[in-house]
Amino acid sequence: MIQFAEFTRFPGAGLREQGGYSGQQFREDILTPALRTAKETGSLVVVNLDGTMGLSTAFSREAFGGLVSRDGFTSAELKALLVIEGEDPSSSVFIKEAWEYIASAKPAAVH
Repeated sequence: MIQFAEFTRFPGAGLREQGGYSGQQFREDILTPALRTAKETGSLVVVNLDGTMGLSTAFSREAFGGLVSRDGFTSAELKALLVIEGEDPSSSVFIKEAWEYIASAKPAAVH
């Protein structure tokens, strides 16, 4: 399980060069490697959002939508591999937004 608050309680912008704890950093350093391992082993990645002070649009778009638009996962794969959860009252909004960014992301270009 990935406890988001262990990454940061105060997520920042979308991209690394914008500073802070970015969505790109979370995706590239934590989420994508965990999902690739889960895909190989047939397991799940659970991301618990409790304890965070909120996720900006830019952060969520890059962290979650970037899984499709940059890392080549499909929405269907992510539905099978990824669980986003949280008990905090604000978590339900962030969970819904994360899945919306995944669903609306354009697939990564094939090289």
